[in-house]
Amino acid sequence: MGARVSYTNYSYDYTLYGVEVDVKPDDNLMCEGNLTYFIRDCFSLELSVGYVETDVDLSALGLSLDAGELENTPVILSGRLHFYTNPKMNQYISFGVGYFFNDFDQND
Repeated sequence: MGARVSYTNYSYDYTLYGVEVDVKPDDNLMCEGNLTYFIRDCFSLELSVGYVETDVDLSALGLSLDAGELENTPVILSGRLHFYTNPKMNQYISFGVGYFFNDFDQND
């Protein structure tokens, strides 16, 4: 079992009908928990789930708007192939799949 805290810094620019729109969610901390299970000495699975909530601002043509609040919950399952070549360091190759659950509450 483990826990992580990471810093999130999202920023998106896109063009809508010829107008450049800057989408800027506030920077925030993502909290994450994980569980690792060793199936064999050389192979393990890790399930991790995180959560971050942030306010989203839009700006275009010199105007700014508080668009709403974004909740992001990533769920990731990873497999790890471990190589025990050094007793002080555990090297591994990781692969996995994930899905991000997003909920956006728009300001009225």
